[in-house]
Amino acid sequence: MVEILEIKYEVQETKKILERVETLLANKAIANIPNENVNKYMEKIPCKTKTDVDRLDSEIRVNDNFKYLVKILYLLGGSSPRKSVYLMMGKILDKPLALEYSGQGKKKKIPFCKLKLFEAIIAAVRKRHSSASEDTIKKSVALFLASAKSRLPKNENQREIEEDESELE
Repeated sequence: MVEILEIKYEVQETKKILERVETLLANKAIANIPNENVNKYMEKIPCKTKTDVDRLDSEIRVNDNFKYLVKILYLLGGSSPRKSVYLMMGKILDKPLALEYSGQGKKKKIPFCKLKLFEAIIAAVRKRHSSASEDTIKKSVALFLASAKSRLPKNENQREIEEDESELE
């Protein structure tokens, strides 16, 4: 029994070391991205309008742009898949813009899951957390979008609540 526990401990420690090595290798690979590509994306995010999102989504469908964005998102970090998703989504979407999207397009909102940006987030999270399931990532994205109103500054949040209440009347 003790031997099994020792083996489990060694496997866990080996996994931790392997994750550190993977992180170091990925960070080294990121250094190979030309600075102009990094700067190009850093200027475009966070997206402030739906047009910005559509433009970025179209751009990453071409050449190596998808790969560059995945590497940039990967570098945002996150100690768990959920935290990584929140960091990435917060980097891609401006806080007020996040209100216009939902994971699957419910409540007459724009479905984020239909965007290539969603695929980039999945790829970046899986690169950082290899055991993360697509379902976990989808749920985290949906939760981020569903809770977008709570991340608005107080005055904007109050304005949104008042608008929602006026729609109900």
